[in-house]
Amino acid sequence: MKEKILEYLLNHQGEFTSGEVLRREFGVSRTAIWKHMKTLKEEGYQITSVPNKGYQLTIEEDRLLAYELEKSLGKKVEVHQSIDSTNNHLKRNARDYPDEMIVLSEEQKKGRGRLGRSWDSPKGAGLFFSMLLRPRITMEESFKITGIAAAAVAEAIEEVTGLPARIKWPNDILVQGKKVSGILTEVSGEPDGINYIIVGIGINVNTPNFTGELKDRATSLYLEKGEKVSRKELFVRAANKFFRFYHGFTREKTLGEVHGILENRSAVLGKEVIILRGEEKKQGKAVEITKEGFLKVRYESGEEEVLSSGEVSVRGLGGYS
Repeated sequence: MKEKILEYLLNHQGEFTSGEVLRREFGVSRTAIWKHMKTLKEEGYQITSVPNKGYQLTIEEDRLLAYELEKSLGKKVEVHQSIDSTNNHLKRNARDYPDEMIVLSEEQKKGRGRLGRSWDSPKGAGLFFSMLLRPRITMEESFKITGIAAAAVAEAIEEVTGLPARIKWPNDILVQGKKVSGILTEVSGEPDGINYIIVGIGINVNTPNFTGELKDRATSLYLEKGEKVSRKELFVRAANKFFRFYHGFTREKTLGEVHGILENRSAVLGKEVIILRGEEKKQGKAVEITKEGFLKVRYESGEEEVLSSGEVSVRGLGGYS
């Protein structure tokens, strides 16, 4: 019923519609209409209520609205105004949510990146979303999901903005050498099977500035392009690409075209790198992205290693000079 009321208001956008008209249209009480309006407001819809006139829906520019995103993606979508983190929300509710559920929030109060780092998530300026997946793959294969997400986000950014997007293995997207997006993949399962995977993505879309240590390491699409970027367009493009790549992977069990994207957009291949794992630091050169999406590094000793995880610092990027 809520969706039907919303569709009616969308078709009469900018007009006032009385509660009595809605009551007759949908055959429910005015109290029920009021409750649905309250829920829609909580979901972020700008609905004005005026006595003796009724309800008026106004769509704010670049507002993320679940109803519109569901129509664009064919997926179940939730949009929150504020949340601790979209990954945490999905973990708490994974048992009750369908496969390929997507949760977005206008603001995250405890946004996280890899290795427990915080992620700055100011209200209305970025894209902060997570996807719940239940693929039939092994724990080892789950690593590829991060590469799939990185490829989708990088491709979407360049298509929407024209800005060259590079992937700093395994999970950061860079524009002009600065971080514009990060991916956090969390897995619940056993070595031989997955309960669920949550892929969290944060993109600095229209963030106006960065301060402190972030000033030289992070950027936004707005800062690089010089004009605001549509969050809705970018989200729909990135999500559609992700699910196309993801379904190809779960069907064929290979990265397919994603491998080429990871290679061609790599910010680390051919570069001097430092691999950080706990207290251990090793210096070498990134020489290959394997077919599995792993990073092959050749150390100064001549020894080569294939990495499935780890923190990679690249000479000239992110403070390593």
